[in-house]
Amino acid sequence: MACRLTNAHKGEELCKTYEASKATVRIAVAELVRQGYLRRLQGKGNFVCKRITHEGLYMATRFRELMLGVGLDFTT
Repeated sequence: MACRLTNAHKGEELCKTYEASKATVRIAVAELVRQGYLRRLQGKGNFVCKRITHEGLYMATRFRELMLGVGLDFTT
């Protein structure tokens, strides 16, 4: 279950803790939402969420990359 940020976290407390303006905190929260660290639910607040990472996923574009990916090397 995700943890909800309290109103104190959204405003004054974050401003005081990080010595930042309300505008800066608002922009930072929006960026965390954009990156997937926070989730904003209208009428409910902001919630910390587990960020989904896609490590190890890639698209091989050449045959040589596919072969190297399975441990085979070759020359042409």
